[in-house]
Amino acid sequence: MTQEYKMKTTTPAKKATQLKRLIQSEEMGFLMEAHSGLSARIAEEAGFAGIWASGLSISASLGVRDNNEPNLIHILLDNEMHESTGGQSTVSHSVDLGAVARGCGYPRVIRAGSLDQLAEALGQSAERLTFIHVKTRPGEVGNPPRPTVTPRHLAERFRAWLREVK
Repeated sequence: MTQEYKMKTTTPAKKATQLKRLIQSEEMGFLMEAHSGLSARIAEEAGFAGIWASGLSISASLGVRDNNEPNLIHILLDNEMHESTGGQSTVSHSVDLGAVARGCGYPRVIRAGSLDQLAEALGQSAERLTFIHVKTRPGEVGNPPRPTVTPRHLAERFRAWLREVK
């Protein structure tokens, strides 16, 4: 059985108007980052108020580096699990993330297994895009700080800022 999709015919001007309404709304809207056309379609069909993508995520999904940041240092702290959502294992124990970074265009890849190695890596000149993969131990810091500002307050502050920059 095939499913037929109806493409929405929306002009850039209509999208801009929708974004403006979302920003000016008193209601809170939820946006989803999309790394590809497929993930954007899924986010749209799921009913998110908007979809966004960063230049870095787009370039990484295409297998090229973001050329605007030649001295960027990308640090991955890897404890091989998703602690904040229940401790599920990630694939990092079986995937060479340094090789993935090289394949995405990072000319300099460093593996650090200790604080001393991380400090040494950070002390070296970073005149090129650099990926540092730091293995850490699982374990949450006791009672980490939590945001004290409500989402509604953040939305109000953002709208006020937008009014000021016009």
